[in-house]
Amino acid sequence: MQKLDLKKRWKRLYQSKPGELAEVNVPPLTCLMVDGEGDPNRSEAFQQAIEALYSLSYTLKFSLKKSPMPVDYGVMPLEGLWWADDPRAFHQADKSTWKWTAMIVQPEFISKTQVDKAFDEVRKRKNPAALDRVRFETLEEGLSVQVLYTGPFSEEGPTIQRMHDFIRAKGRELHGKHHEIYLSDPRRTAPEKLKTILRQPMRLGGRCRKAKGQIPSRDLPLMASVDRLAALVRESVLFHANVFNQLDGVVRVAVVLLHHAVGVEVGAVKADGRAHDSGPLFGR
Repeated sequence: MQKLDLKKRWKRLYQSKPGELAEVNVPPLTCLMVDGEGDPNRSEAFQQAIEALYSLSYTLKFSLKKSPMPVDYGVMPLEGLWWADDPRAFHQADKSTWKWTAMIVQPEFISKTQVDKAFDEVRKRKNPAALDRVRFETLEEGLSVQVLYTGPFSEEGPTIQRMHDFIRAKGRELHGKHHEIYLSDPRRTAPEKLKTILRQPMRLGGRCRKAKGQIPSRDLPLMASVDRLAALVRESVLFHANVFNQLDGVVRVAVVLLHHAVGVEVGAVKADGRAHDSGPLFGR
């Protein structure tokens, strides 16, 4: 039987150093998810979500152990995405208005058919209250900063602020929802010893996008010519391996300067000629 250590496979995502901020590039991950809102310490819906997620996750695990091509793996830890319509709710500790997504990451080889069979089995055996609220979906976060925090959930604030300051110091901005990965069982661990990975997705700051979100049409032909010129030069350089490194550096600098001349940085333009949308900001 093949045995997989998913935490080891995604080591950088699940084994951060205590207190050390680290940039990670999170690949797309398939998850079982349940959405809800309200104080997680008092919300019955949150506890029901956890029950449904673990019931499905363990059913999938044991069904794969008994399959014609058996695979064994450890069920991944509980994770949560957190946000609020009014970010001040976090600073005011108004948990009644918090919104959340509870989730558990699944191995990438799990199929929708296998998940559907697990749903049927769990429904026949236990039928937890939140089962019909569970969805199977891919989470995409990309470039993020994360840190391993040790201590009670109620005192995460200063560490989260460090993360936000780190992101802004890098010339980037918050993008997406605050993410927590619970490595300890709060039922069996003292609050001061709880280990939680805190993660915040980020992206290039607003300086890398036009304020109005649209590249002036007069600049598009020039930008296209710049990109084409760069491509042609690189093709030529490939025939001269001895000088490739030096010339490619010169080309990259030239492209950056020409892009700056029309007011747009490299990497800030989509294929359709539009700058990236600003999107929502989130701060806990």
